[in-house]
Amino acid sequence: MAPKEYTADWFSSYIPTWTEWLGKFRGKANLQFLEIGAYEGMATCWLLDNILTDDKSRIIVIDTFEGSMEHRERDEYQLDALYDRFMRNIANHRAKISVMRGRSQWILRTI
Repeated sequence: MAPKEYTADWFSSYIPTWTEWLGKFRGKANLQFLEIGAYEGMATCWLLDNILTDDKSRIIVIDTFEGSMEHRERDEYQLDALYDRFMRNIANHRAKISVMRGRSQWILRTI
């Protein structure tokens, strides 16, 4: 398994709540999840490791990979490399993820 690289943790504090609410879906076949705004993929990887564990379950990720207001205050290099870092972080799960790069208000009209 390739090591993951996260420059910020926007997700870990939600793990207990997500475990409580989504735990009943763990291992179920043919689940289809949608994640809007993935940043570096920490929540995406957690979902795939802990909930979407069946081989037939999938996730669609929509993100601009441009960061948002709170991200733009951070080092510009990190934002420039955001998409590449996300792709490296999800590499072990690539077959179960559809990545749609762009604004959700436009992409959602197409799916």
